[in-house]
Amino acid sequence: MFETAYLTGAREGELLALRGTDLELPKEGPGKMVIRRSLSWARLMGEEIHPRYFPPKTKAGRRTISIPALLVADLRRWKLRCAKSDEDFVFASSEGKPIRRDWLLRVSFYPALSRARLRRVTFHTLRHSCASAMIAAGAPVTEVQHRLGHANPAITLQVYSHFFKHSESGAADRLAAVLLTNLGSAAESKKGGHFVGTQSSEAVVEIGVSA
Repeated sequence: MFETAYLTGAREGELLALRGTDLELPKEGPGKMVIRRSLSWARLMGEEIHPRYFPPKTKAGRRTISIPALLVADLRRWKLRCAKSDEDFVFASSEGKPIRRDWLLRVSFYPALSRARLRRVTFHTLRHSCASAMIAAGAPVTEVQHRLGHANPAITLQVYSHFFKHSESGAADRLAAVLLTNLGSAAESKKGGHFVGTQSSEAVVEIGVSA
């Protein structure tokens, strides 16, 4: 579940409500995950605590996201190891029941952090880590927005603006390589006209002059 949270950016409640029918896990290659609902254990006035399922708050929250091939393989293996759940939960208790958030943190998440000698963070940190890693890898804001289920890219920019400010995708270098290489090749192959030599790249750029 922790691996899935980090690689998909899905919220804790979305993962706890995930069912087998929400996953597309091919034998080879990447798969898909459909986010349709979220699990909540919030107590309502006068009622006992029990699991409730809610649709995403926004239209963008209901989304289909890609999952990498390595995660697909791990989820296929996980499915074989899990107890059969009446509601076909992907992540369930040993009895196949919905997992309570406090149990997840106390029994599983915090001990895992301790064993890994990592400081204690919230489960939501995995979602932030996914977003920041994608930005560092040069993913466009619209891709990050879709994976996280934000209603519009302005929300993504507002939350992660400090990461975008320091991210470099290398796009300018690739653009320069394509532009200068093509212009240099074109100049070498043409005769006549007016030419300007550039000292930095030694490329020759033809300047068309209209009468």
